[in-house]
Amino acid sequence: MVITKKQESIINKYLTEVNTSLNSSTDIENRQKILLDLRTKIISTLKKTGKNYIHDEELCEILYEEFGEPVIQAEKLLHPREPALKLTLDYENRIWLGVCAGLSARLQVPVLLIRLLFSILGLCLGFGFIVYLSIYFYLYLSSGAYSGKKIHWGFLIYQLILTLFLLGLVYGIAFFLLKGIELLHRGWVSYYYKSSLANVDDVYSFIFMSFLFYVWTGILSAIMGGLPLRNDWDKTFRNIRDAQIALLVIFESAGIAWVVYHLIIESIAAFRSIMI
Repeated sequence: MVITKKQESIINKYLTEVNTSLNSSTDIENRQKILLDLRTKIISTLKKTGKNYIHDEELCEILYEEFGEPVIQAEKLLHPREPALKLTLDYENRIWLGVCAGLSARLQVPVLLIRLLFSILGLCLGFGFIVYLSIYFYLYLSSGAYSGKKIHWGFLIYQLILTLFLLGLVYGIAFFLLKGIELLHRGWVSYYYKSSLANVDDVYSFIFMSFLFYVWTGILSAIMGGLPLRNDWDKTFRNIRDAQIALLVIFESAGIAWVVYHLIIESIAAFRSIMI
């Protein structure tokens, strides 16, 4: 990986700030060893990106996101087994975003227990997912990870509006198609074959509940996709949002197909009654 002189100075400045926090806590020889190990970790983390070159802003983002503020990093280096002074994202032991690992370090609770708790809450209408992302956003925005990198609120709002419009469009089309099928049934089938369209009320409920589910999950994906997340996670969330819209189309289409099937069955029955 190519590191420019400016990027070397950025890394050295970060190490200097860490060194300042260590100054009164350890001797010179031990401090130099700690800083050398930290520098090695920083270079190793940069190489793990798999890129031959990174921009200065991305370097700053990696430093503050992976290693935290210099004061917090110094505290971790001095007391690696002690709980953090405050709750932070733990990127070294993370599986996804580092929330569970951070809570485990702060509360001194096994991380597996924290992850199990979030998994159980996630099954409760996605409540655990909302809590997880809320903690992540709070810690991420307060950690300085966005230093020098602005949130484009216009783009974020655009993602929200686009998501709601597409989901609403899919639901609206499904709803009016159902209404059209009902009118067709009343104008033709029920005139000759006295019956109501089977299961249509259940299908209305089904497409509405599907819409509600994908609205709130789509909003979460739109928010994540509208933020400048590292490692292209924002693009990943936009792809998840698109997949959710596609799944809603499939579910709504399945409901329509079920009603159309019963319409065909009852149309055949009505045609037979006419012939008889």
